[in-house]
Amino acid sequence: MGALTSQSLLEEAASGQLEVVGLTVEQYDWLVESGKLPEDPTTELIDGFIVKKDRSAVGENPMTVGDRHRFAVMILTRLDSEFSRIGCCVQSQQPISLPPRNQPEPDLAVLAGRAEDYKKRKAGISDIFSVVEVAESSLGRDLGTKLRVYAKAKIPEYIVVNLIDKLVLVHHRPVRSTYADVTPLRPGDTLKISAKDGKTVSIEVASLL
Repeated sequence: MGALTSQSLLEEAASGQLEVVGLTVEQYDWLVESGKLPEDPTTELIDGFIVKKDRSAVGENPMTVGDRHRFAVMILTRLDSEFSRIGCCVQSQQPISLPPRNQPEPDLAVLAGRAEDYKKRKAGISDIFSVVEVAESSLGRDLGTKLRVYAKAKIPEYIVVNLIDKLVLVHHRPVRSTYADVTPLRPGDTLKISAKDGKTVSIEVASLL
């Protein structure tokens, strides 16, 4: 599949000469399932466009995974056993379906039920209690486009582990394209990640940074 964002197409779209219509989640899934589009763990569907993930450290090759990013995700996934005790499960860097045009793959998603519940389907909006993104070079996207995507989908809690400024931003109360409540947490604070029936699982902020 050729690149859909060549310089000439971008210029036409910016000048209003070209209307760009992205893929829907249904179309994207069909392309992958039919073998017309190779399944690629380094990409995700954002606003209808197939976007390369950026998990790199600042200044490094964007195709690499930064050590701090990798470590934070490892620490977060260790919480799975604690979530399972309260009727939830976690998935890491796997798709969540947010129709019509978004299928992001957050670093962590806290879901209702057991992993087996998602054997034949992707998690959807009603399954999700919390989404966590670990951000270094991707910080602008995670606090920009992705924040808007999660807010519009009414994801109740969106957490950004900001490795650059060494803090965690906890977003609640989605309102249109943003979140009304944002709580910054720093080393010394405790992050409480939302789960079923108002329960939470706690982790020290310092352990992620």
